[in-house]
Order: sequence, then structure tokens, then C-alpha cells
Amino acid sequence: MNKKLLSIILALTLAFAAVIAAACAKTEETETNTVSATAEEFQYTLQAKGSEFNAADLSPDAPFDVTLSIEYTGDQENVDLWCVDDLGTISMEDENGKALLSDEFHSRATSRVTLKKGEPYVIHWTGADEYKEYDGIPAGDYKVVAYLNFSTDQNYESIQENTLDLSLTVK
Repeated sequence: MNKKLLSIILALTLAFAAVIAAACAKTEETETNTVSATAEEFQYTLQAKGSEFNAADLSPDAPFDVTLSIEYTGDQENVDLWCVDDLGTISMEDENGKALLSDEFHSRATSRVTLKKGEPYVIHWTGADEYKEYDGIPAGDYKVVAYLNFSTDQNYESIQENTLDLSLTVK
């Protein structure tokens, strides 16, 4: 074989290997870490894109991509829920269960949220505040914890409470 043909075959092999490596990296990047629970007429899902992260690769603006969804599954077309601030909150705890940020800055304003049957209400959390507080997320094992607390009546006589958590590792 001549050198030119070997060079072309080598270049094509390297290009193919690069495409395969990029596809594998993308698959790993979109791994989903999910936990769900059902309580009475509600389905709760806490989901993170990934479970292991390299501290050097975390973006300050959105180190994590986590969502909490609350879906009404009851018999009515929609339901009004009453809550303080929001239907749920998401925080990050270290391996000892200590929250990286305190919960003291919430307004504690009462609000009403209407859920339509089958349409999830979604709360997004990125961990950007935690990243800024610590100038990065130190290596370690963490839990992302979602606290749900709302009432199905304005007088707060029928309270729904639930907690979901996911494990994350930062290397």
C-alpha cells in the first residue's frame, strides 16, 4: 500500500474514534438520576442529570441540573394548593446532613397554586447559590433534598408533606 492511502485510512480511523468518544461522553453527560414517590393524589419526582461530577467541570452559573415535579393525579380537572413560598424547596446537604445554605431568606408569603390534572408543576434548582457561597463545590458526597409542604385547603387542615433525596458525588 502506498503511504497516501495509509494516511487516509489512519485519518478516517481517528475521526471515527473521535466520533465514538464524543457520543460516549454525551451519553454519560445525560445520565438521569431519578427518585419518585406517590402520596394520595400526587406524584412527586426529583431528577438530576448525572450523579457523579468533576469539581473542575462544574459551571458557576448552573453546576447541576435538578428538577422537582409535582403532578396531580386525582379525579378533578384541577386542584388548588396552598403553600408558603412554593410547593417545595430544593437544597443541598453534605454527607453529615448539614445544608450548604440556610433556609432563612424565604419570604414566607402564602400563595395559591392551581395544578391541572396530568400537567406537572416543575421547580428547577441549579446549585448556583451554593457554588457562589463556597467559591465552587468541594469534592465529597452530597444529597440534593426536595422538601414538599402544601395544603389542599386554604385553612391548612389537609397538609401534604414529603421528602425526596438524590445522592451526588463531586470528585
